Amino acid sequence: MREAVLEAARFLADGRTRRLTLEDVADHVRYSPFHLARAFEREIGLPPGKFLAAQRFQLAKELLLDTGEKVVDICHEVGFSAPGTFTTRFTAAVGVSPHRFRRLPGLLAEHPPEPVRVAGPD
Repeated sequence: MREAVLEAARFLADGRTRRLTLEDVADHVRYSPFHLARAFEREIGLPPGKFLAAQRFQLAKELLLDTGEKVVDICHEVGFSAPGTFTTRFTAAVGVSPHRFRRLPGLLAEHPPEPVRVAGPD
């Protein structure tokens, strides 16, 4: 079953820009959706839907930093159909909105973080 779960994870990562359902993934690895979902969460630590969302947000972060594409275009490119939903879910997952995430490198360059000092022996 572990190999099927790993193949399912690869399938989700490779298909992160497409509309995928749990049934699509289960068909790909020839397991029932119910059994695959349980095994996937046990092996990977996330349900398949959250794993797919994480893959999409990772791609979105790369596109936000490496391209000048509009957020709405990135939203569609990573498999979301509604920009509002994308922005809400991205903000919840990443901690900042897509627009703010795009500005982070400049903000950090202007105001670099202070080194963290921990009390105690070196």
